[in-house]
Amino acid sequence: MDMDPAFVTRWRRLVLCVFLIVLLLPPSIQASYFPHVTASIGRPNRGRLINGIPFPQGLGGYKLRSVNRSYTTPEVIGGVLAAIFTVKEKFPNTCDLKIGDFSLPRGGRFWPHKSHQNGRDVDLGMYAKNNMELPGLVRMTPRTIDAEKTWALVESLLKSGNVKYMFLDMRLQRVLCKYALKHGVDREFLKRSFQWASGCRYKSVVRHDGEHSTHIHVRFKTPWSEMAGKRWRSLSEEDLLIIAACQEGYLPHEYIYTAKKTLSLAEVSKHLGIKENLIREWNHIKGDTI
Repeated sequence: MDMDPAFVTRWRRLVLCVFLIVLLLPPSIQASYFPHVTASIGRPNRGRLINGIPFPQGLGGYKLRSVNRSYTTPEVIGGVLAAIFTVKEKFPNTCDLKIGDFSLPRGGRFWPHKSHQNGRDVDLGMYAKNNMELPGLVRMTPRTIDAEKTWALVESLLKSGNVKYMFLDMRLQRVLCKYALKHGVDREFLKRSFQWASGCRYKSVVRHDGEHSTHIHVRFKTPWSEMAGKRWRSLSEEDLLIIAACQEGYLPHEYIYTAKKTLSLAEVSKHLGIKENLIREWNHIKGDTI
């Protein structure tokens, strides 16, 4: 059967149009085809977050400021949890650490922050003396900070090799370094890590910022999320599957969660900060409720 040439022409134009639309899709829309990959786009002070994950709520040892302000990358989740669990292991009865902002669900501008835009930043509180539970991110002084616990937190972050920068008031840096030296920490390690110890801001991981006496601003290295963000349009499906598998390695894999009522899988996923497909796989769940 011969087809009307005009009809064929219209279809060719339509197919070409659809093809061009797919090519021009922004990464945030393309990401919907690969929901298991988190992508950190751009810079911390000018960026976006694709498929960000809310920080888990149910693991103990910390309290979040807000779930809606806790979206981040798998690398950050793994790094923060490892540091907090290190403190909990050394001090089993310690009070919860307060955690401030990560990023918004889609990243982007996040008042009042200059950064926190692409899932690499987090504001961590500090531990106070006498195991005092703090109401939030409270201004700390050399007299109020628990140097022993806070050092355990900071040391874990530094030795992980996954932190690019930390910003902390110089007076509090001094307290931590003095404590570390007193307890046998290598002076060269402190010089490589702290501006207070080295006297050089740009060669240090922990840098002075007078506005950071209520919290420690931590910026993580997020290699897989950044790779996904930088090369999203050119990555093959196989590449994305590899990135997804590597990202999953940073996430918590096993703990007990008790639901007091019937919940949707989406609700549990949001509460725990674990992707739905992983919960299905680990627990052999076929439906959408628990």
